[in-house]
This record gives sequence, C-alpha cells and structure tokens, in this order.
Amino acid sequence: MGTSKHSVSKPDIDLSTRLMRGGLSALRMASNAPVVERLGLRPVLNKVIFEGARLGYGAVTQMASKSSGASAKTRDAVARPTKPSLFDLEPTDEQVMMQETVQRFAREHLLEQARVADDESALPQSVIDAWNSLGMAEMLLPEAYGGFAEERSPVSVALVLEALAAGDAGMAWGLLAPLSVALLLLDHGTDAQCDQYLQGFVGDNPTVASLAIMERTALFDPRKLSTRAERVPSGWVLHGRKTLVARAEDASFFVVAARAPDGPALFIVPADQEGVALIDEPAMGLRSAEVRDLELTAVMVGDDALIGGDVSHARYNDVLDRTRTAWCAVSSGVSNTVSEYVRTYANERHAFGEPISHRQAVAFLIADMAIESAAIRMTMLRAAARLEHDVHTGRAVSTARTLATNKGMFVGTNGVQILGGHGFVKDHLMELWYRNLRGAGILEGGLYI
Repeated sequence: MGTSKHSVSKPDIDLSTRLMRGGLSALRMASNAPVVERLGLRPVLNKVIFEGARLGYGAVTQMASKSSGASAKTRDAVARPTKPSLFDLEPTDEQVMMQETVQRFAREHLLEQARVADDESALPQSVIDAWNSLGMAEMLLPEAYGGFAEERSPVSVALVLEALAAGDAGMAWGLLAPLSVALLLLDHGTDAQCDQYLQGFVGDNPTVASLAIMERTALFDPRKLSTRAERVPSGWVLHGRKTLVARAEDASFFVVAARAPDGPALFIVPADQEGVALIDEPAMGLRSAEVRDLELTAVMVGDDALIGGDVSHARYNDVLDRTRTAWCAVSSGVSNTVSEYVRTYANERHAFGEPISHRQAVAFLIADMAIESAAIRMTMLRAAARLEHDVHTGRAVSTARTLATNKGMFVGTNGVQILGGHGFVKDHLMELWYRNLRGAGILEGGLYI
C-alpha cells in the first residue's frame, strides 16, 4: 500500500531528527569559536540554538503524533523512558543541548547579578524575562499542555537545575519554583487539575506558583507536619505556617503539605484565598529566591484542591524523594562552581614567591574538593535516573541527600578556608556560595524534578 502525501513515515521522522541534531551540533561548535566572542555574537547564537531546538523538536513531535494518530489531549503523551539494559548516565543529545544552553544562560545572567540579587533579596525582573524567553517549560511539558516534550525525564530537569545553580542557587530556585509545581501536577494531579493549571505555565507570561513543605520546627520531619487539614462537609480547612516559600509575593497559588486524618497530603491553595497571609522572614542564604513565610488561618479549600484526589502515602513519599533529589542537584551545581573557582584562585594567588597551589596542603585539599563534588554529582544523577525509571529509589535518594548535605558543606567550608580573609568578605562570591550550600543541605520541598 502506498503512503499518503499527508502521512509521515517513521524513517522520515528519524531523518528529520538526525538532520536537526546535526544542525544543532554544528551551531554549538560554531558558538565556541573565538571569533564569536570577538564580534559579540554569543547571545545571538545562544538564542538561535535554543529556538532551533524548541521549534525543531516541536515539529518532530507533531509529525510523530500525526503519524501514529495519537491524541494530543492526554498527558500520557509524555511517556516514561524505556528502562536501559545497562546503567548509563551519559546524557542524550537533547540533554546536552539543553544543559549547554542553560549553562550559558547562568553565566550571562545569574552569575553576573548574583551579588546584587542576594543583597536586595530579590530576583531581578530582567532575569525572569530572559528565562521566560527561553521557553524551558515548553521543553519539559507535553504537547497536551502547550509544550512538546516526548518523555518525562527527571534527569533532564536535574541537569537544568544543576546548570542554573552553578550561576546562583537562589535565583535558580526562584526561576524553577513554578516549573516544579507544574511537574508535580503533571505527575500526581488529577486530569481536572492538570487541565485547569498546566496551560498557564507556558507562554511569555507564565503562572507563578510555589511548593510549600518546610515548617519552622527544629529537626523538621516532613512526614510529621504541624500544618493540619481538617475534613469538613464542603471540603478542607487548613491551619498552620510554612517557611522559606520561594516567590511567594508573585505566586497565584501554592501547593501546601498538610497533615490530613489519613496522613500527609498536598493541597492547592489560591494566594488570594481568605486566611492566607505572607510574612517577611529574611533567610541566611538563597535570598534571591524572594522567600517568605506562608501563614494559613482557617483557609477553606474544596475537595478538588487535594492533589491526586485522595490521601496517598506513596504519592507523598515520591514527592519527597523528588524534592530531595532536586536539592542534591542544587548542591552539585554550587559545589562544582566552588571547586573550579578555588582551583583558579589558588593558581593565581601568590605567597612566598609562588602560587599557593604549589603547597601540598592546599593542592591536596583542592583535589579532595573536586573528588567530593564529583561524588555529589554522580549520586545525584543516579538518584534521578532511578526516579526516572521508578526502581529502588529510596536508598539512592537517601545516599545522594546525605552526600550532598555533608560533602557540600565540606566543599563550601574549605572554599572559604583556602581564600582565607577573602573568603569571609564580599569581595568574592565564596561566602555567598557557602551560605547557599548550607540551605541546599537542610531544605525540604520548594523544588521538584
């Protein structure tokens, strides 16, 4: 039987994908040429690369949908990746492209404004606008909700978050807080919740939302929440206080963790709901995420506000695993930045007629920092990969979390130590990175992969 001129065969799709990837690879190589820097063409090429990927992958996805006759209006359009036969953390071409684009964005926008954003405890509007123009939500959400992702990939989200955090962890948190809520709804929301909210996260002026789990309690345990949800005939009444909620002033709604009669659960709470109040509470680190406390006083929400439609321990545990792995990605990004900065500093800083890196004690410490940074990254990617394939996640996440908390602070502390007095003052970003690493090791919620 002949092929209709309106149909697209599988070989045609594969050829289109290969041609597109080849073109993007050529552009990436061109963007690394010295002449690009001399002529000031870096921002233009970055935009061309990302827009080419965005439009190209979107076109290929549409071709595949038409070829298979699949319906676009289903979130099952984004499938889980096939489980590999071998353990492999080598990123795909799409992941490499995405990570390189975000790395450049972080260097050009986040790293340059990290000090000002931290001092003002504010996420610059110019950074928000530049981030929205990249269309990262479209890259990670399915076609049914305005995106063009073919697979739901926690590893891809972790790589994006790691690359952003290498520029500034606070701004990375602020930029990805809304997308974290979108991915949580995609994974665990009801069809009605997805239809109502997910379309708003794409476009030039996306919805701002935030995940609120952390509470003002010593040795906080997210499975033993003080915030409570009481069942009433018309829905639920929420009481409690959440802390360190990113971009709370701009959020149109929150996803709040609360203790229901049958266990911990997550609720959608509109920001303008009666009984919702924001309290300014400056933090030690991650200040550019514009964190606030969220106070809930007899806040009434309907049954449709309960994420997933019921109380599920498995759902809540999965959310915790994904939020913890997200913070491991933050720790990895900051640790790598600290390790690289210290190495450069030690080679350039002279004492007693030679670089301080020639001193064995300094050289060995820098090597240990690089080793621990690599370990954080590998365990983080392993945890993300296991979440992606839904296999034996608990131990992998716990290992990554422990390593990111302990060894992240090892890297940060020794970064300050090697810089000496320079590490204690604001002449360098080291003290900022140190404070941000402390936050990445203790926070619960806020980010989700």
